[in-house]
Amino acid sequence: FPEQTVGENLEIKRQLNPFHPKETIRDKAARLGIGNKLQSKATICSSGEQQRVAIIRSLLQPFDFLLLDEPFSHLDTNNSQKAMELMLEEAQQRNACIIFADLERIDYFPYTKLFHL
Repeated sequence: FPEQTVGENLEIKRQLNPFHPKETIRDKAARLGIGNKLQSKATICSSGEQQRVAIIRSLLQPFDFLLLDEPFSHLDTNNSQKAMELMLEEAQQRNACIIFADLERIDYFPYTKLFHL
């Protein structure tokens, strides 16, 4: 929701299915380098910041499978690695599977099967 703040966007998602406590938003935002953007309107955030918001939104809900389609398209390598670490931690805590699709191989994604299409 572009006219809502980043924090409001994340809180709306969290309230729809309150899997995590409210404090989780601040923690995940800080880990992905957007903790200072929680009070900013989503519309003024860069593409990379919006991508990190989308990643956090996906992790706020319960899941057994996390389907990622080019999740790092607007992120640099450092932010991509931080996001991947966070997603892997969440998947491990839930005993969930990650299905990752990208145009290039991501070396820091610990895959068990690799398919080339």
